[in-house]
Formats: sequence, structure tokens, C-alpha cells
Amino acid sequence: MISELNTASYYGDVMHRKIYNPYHLSVFEKRIGSYKFNNSFEKDCLSVAKQALALMLEYPSGTIFQNTSNEVFESEEGIIRAEEYISFIAETDGQLYENIARVINDELNECSEIEEPSLLQIYDTQNELTHKALDFECRLFPLLNDLCTLLNNMP
Repeated sequence: MISELNTASYYGDVMHRKIYNPYHLSVFEKRIGSYKFNNSFEKDCLSVAKQALALMLEYPSGTIFQNTSNEVFESEEGIIRAEEYISFIAETDGQLYENIARVINDELNECSEIEEPSLLQIYDTQNELTHKALDFECRLFPLLNDLCTLLNNMP
């Protein structure tokens, strides 16, 4: 299990450096435009990448947590926070995964609610009403689900 942990930590560090390197983001559109798929899996990967690029271009400052963790719920217990259920794991096989899955399930089974993106609008003040919507999240979460499906079905 220590070997699995070391491997997961190593690949996590590699992926972290790649994800946060601004170079990869700046050439993302160019890479998508020049990518040629060879099979249906690669075609599905390209489709997800195109959807991610479209979302990124339409909402350049959008973040996955922008409409979660409202102060109203900060002190409440028994709520599964967004940062607790939105994550990736290095491997879905092996003893490490089994232990992590067991611990997470045990912890989350104690909760009665799950935090979801939400907007708070106060109507009884002099402030102007905001016209925000959850369009970003309505496109992001299905896209994450598609990405997870692809990663789980990788050849």
C-alpha cells in the first residue's frame, strides 16, 4: 500500500504541475484544433476537450466553487461540502483505493445533506438585484461526469 501511495503522490504532483502551468492553457485551443483522432475513445476525448474549451472561453473567470460554500451554511454540521465530493483519484484498483473509498464512504454516510451550487439573492434591501444564474455549473458538472466516464473506460 505504501508503494501505491508513493505512486499516487508522484503522479498527483506531475498532474498538478501540468494543470497549473499556464503554458498548457494558452495552447489548449491550438492543440484541440490540430488533434486527429484514431478511434472512438479518442473522438470522445476530443469532444470533451472541445466542450471544456467552449466553457473556458465563455466563462474565463468561472470556477468550480464560485457558487458553493455560502456563509449561511459555514457553521452547519452534517453537510457534505463541495470540496469534499469534487476530486480525482489516481487509481480505482488496489488496496489504497479500497481504503480511501471505505474511509470516505464512512465519513460521508454521517452527513444528511450535500452542498450544491446555489445563488443567494436578498430582496429586502436597497441593493440592486443581481441577474446571476448557474449556467456555468449546469454545463460544468455534466462535463466532469463525461470526463470521469472517459477516465474510467480508458483502454
